[in-house]
Amino acid sequence: MKKNKATFALLLLAMMMGGLIYRAFYDKSPLSQAQLAELPDGAELSLDQVYLVNLDRSKDRLAKMQSEMEKAQLTFTRFSAVDGSIFKGIYEKLPQEEDWIQELLPEKGYTYLFNSAVNRYGLSIGELGNYFSHYEILNMVSEGNHNASLVLEDDARLEKDFKTKLNSLLAHAPAEWDIIYLNCFAELKIGCRPDKLALTWDKRFSKLNKRCTAGNGAYLINARGAKKLLTDALPASNRTDERIGDDFFSQKKMKFNAYCAHPELVKVGDDGSIIDEMGRHD
Repeated sequence: MKKNKATFALLLLAMMMGGLIYRAFYDKSPLSQAQLAELPDGAELSLDQVYLVNLDRSKDRLAKMQSEMEKAQLTFTRFSAVDGSIFKGIYEKLPQEEDWIQELLPEKGYTYLFNSAVNRYGLSIGELGNYFSHYEILNMVSEGNHNASLVLEDDARLEKDFKTKLNSLLAHAPAEWDIIYLNCFAELKIGCRPDKLALTWDKRFSKLNKRCTAGNGAYLINARGAKKLLTDALPASNRTDERIGDDFFSQKKMKFNAYCAHPELVKVGDDGSIIDEMGRHD
């Protein structure tokens, strides 16, 4: 009798585990809108900060984001983005030699290392500006010991009921998360496609790996994740959104828990890329 009970218990456990595995790898059907807004009892949105990355000269983009934030009922802190044009005449005229660290802005400690194995063309001035902008925000999150902060670039377009869904997402976030991307280019069928990545058991998150390049236009970050990303962050040698895949997943410097919201809560606007507009080299 005891043997039968033990066998039944093992069978039941196997069925439950099989169900979780099926949901993670095969059942990609989206959650309902009601499920995406679901909150555990007593849960409240607890963001330490909302940062908006915006160039001083991009006033039209700022106006659009102010409208987006008002609709979402979110207050934010505008971060004056590092303008890559300040590196003109410093970075572009220096020869790109392997293993040579270039000082770009000594008073800030910004340095750059050309590494053809990481990026065969080197970083453009726009990519450098973007990199150091996010570097500065990571420092603020780390020094402020933030539990959860939201970082948005100024071409982000927030999904309907964004605040409610973000609240629900945070309430259900895996305990060990370091960063949660809110846009992973899934709609373009590149980057972190949910059909290529395993979902968490509740189907709210896809777990990132080295095959995924998520966009840095919208993400949640905590102090633990920021501290990990700041490890060996200087000199800059790779684009902001590709560094995680190269530094943490491929080289396995340390365990890094990166997720993408499923479905995505942010879309990229159609304003064009300022990084591309700035070009590469003179």
